[in-house]
Amino acid sequence: GAQCYSMGIIGEDINGTILKEELKKRGVNTEGLISSPNRKTATYTRVVCGGKKRPTQHIARYDIENREVIDSIMKEQLKEYIRRILPQVDAIIVADYDDLGGIGLITKDFTEELAILARTHQKIIIGNSRKQVQNFKDFTLIIQNDTEAERFLNKEVKNEKQIINAVKEIKDRLNLQKVMLTLGKDGILTYNGEEISQFPSKATQVVDVCGAGDTVTCLTALTLCCNGSLEEAATLGNYGASITVAKEGTVAVERGDILDILGHTAKKNPKLIERKNLKESVQKLREK
Repeated sequence: GAQCYSMGIIGEDINGTILKEELKKRGVNTEGLISSPNRKTATYTRVVCGGKKRPTQHIARYDIENREVIDSIMKEQLKEYIRRILPQVDAIIVADYDDLGGIGLITKDFTEELAILARTHQKIIIGNSRKQVQNFKDFTLIIQNDTEAERFLNKEVKNEKQIINAVKEIKDRLNLQKVMLTLGKDGILTYNGEEISQFPSKATQVVDVCGAGDTVTCLTALTLCCNGSLEEAATLGNYGASITVAKEGTVAVERGDILDILGHTAKKNPKLIERKNLKESVQKLREK
């Protein structure tokens, strides 16, 4: 139900066109996606194999990424767009997938300016980065997994004591308000500056973990925008991730999915299924 604005630099290529079309179908504003003739639209492809009587497995993946630094004029265009729409939004999510490091959009100067803008306009700003966590200073919250935390701190984050020390150190070093650490099958750990809490995973079936972290990020942003607590965000994030990992491929979790799993729409007679859900249920039973 949120109104979303997508922002970034894409290429003048078929993948960029497909991306914009798919986002528009879902009601996402794409004015902030700026096309560059010198760059490719970042694309991640997985090669999978499977059949009627054998499970689907990932065989390989190959990525289309860029090695050219983003043009400063184009980056300024994007900053101007953000300044223009910021008063009408509640939160900013900064997702950094720049595996090469330092040549994508999310550089130190860019995150610094976003943090200042968010603070000036009193907006929530949430970050997630694979390899450049050091650039996410003064954010409301960052969401990292244990592997990313290990890379940033250059130390093991395995046992309970190490994990607790890690979230405290991340918060202090980056001057954050809150920290959330995703721990795979062990759920989510949160630190709000005073209390550390751990929330067990809700996953009962794991088919494909692709997109689980992004689901947690989105549900956390929505929860905080609705004045929910960090603990409520972690709980909803766990439920959302359990839906994502139980399905093949990248899945956008719907509000109805969350309500179903929380039991708000449970029927007195579990054998009664609405017509709109019948086709999917039959297909699942056939697959089993």
